[in-house]
Amino acid sequence: MLTGLLMVSACVLHAQNTKLAQAKYEEGIKLLQSGDRERAIPLFKKALDADSTHKNSLYNLSVLLLDAGDAPLAIPYANTLVRKYPDFPKVFALRGRIKLASGDFAGAFTDFETQNRIAPSSEAYSGLGAISMHANDYPGAEAFFSKAIDLFPESANAHNDRGIARILLNKDNEALSDLRHASLLSPFEGLILQNFALAYEKTGALLPASNLLKESADKEGTAVSSLNMLGILELNRGFPETAIKHFEKAIEIEPDFVPSLINAGAAYLMADDISKAKKYHDLALKIEPDNVEALFNRGVIYYLENEEQKACQNWLKASENSPKAFTFHQIYCTEN
Repeated sequence: MLTGLLMVSACVLHAQNTKLAQAKYEEGIKLLQSGDRERAIPLFKKALDADSTHKNSLYNLSVLLLDAGDAPLAIPYANTLVRKYPDFPKVFALRGRIKLASGDFAGAFTDFETQNRIAPSSEAYSGLGAISMHANDYPGAEAFFSKAIDLFPESANAHNDRGIARILLNKDNEALSDLRHASLLSPFEGLILQNFALAYEKTGALLPASNLLKESADKEGTAVSSLNMLGILELNRGFPETAIKHFEKAIEIEPDFVPSLINAGAAYLMADDISKAKKYHDLALKIEPDNVEALFNRGVIYYLENEEQKACQNWLKASENSPKAFTFHQIYCTEN
């Protein structure tokens, strides 16, 4: 009996500790305002330890974990938020975004649809657009992103995403317009600049594409990918020596990024520098022994060095996932 009373008493104390929860929440908000998102997370968790239904802590923790790439960890907090506060603004859209990032497309679709039935939101329509993109339904994606823009014309992400859908629909001029608008709304976002460059490249406007990629190469988070895109642009123009400089700069920044190593090796192969082509492909295969592109290119190098048996082994290994490697193996390694 005494134990039961003690347990009930502890539960009452826990449920009523709202002052501590609010204090920890306010500490977390101060850290957020200072830009220290990482240290804010444990404070919101402490707020929820004091009061498991503290609304604003549930919301901020869900958003912070999603933004930090820890979407599965955010799900329990978002579930509690939806269960306790279904009228919280855009709460279903938030959980839908978390489910989408966790790979739960069906759950995300349901949440986005629920949000739009309650109160249509740009976030929910953008989420439905992302699901359509995943399903290769580009017309559907374009329509959803358009609805998102109608509700929130200042959304750089929605303009960017519709631009990508329109690139895939071969609506080049419309894509350029969207991505230009996105870059004006968010001029410091490297990914948007990259996509803008892709739209220009698709129309054959290589100079503005190159300039945009150089700009995005200076942005945090897009340096390596932009340098690789610049290098590929130069390869397509027939300038492997210029491409090599971009690939090697990318390798300096991130030495173990396999696509940079493969691209550098391919550029050296195009420049007839077999030794360095071999070096970079061997580095790539040391990190990813089953990488199809590296295996195929290394097979070409072996063939050029008159090591046909090794070339055929590489092409055979790659052929399961590469029609090109299968064709090369059939042509050069199979008796007719």
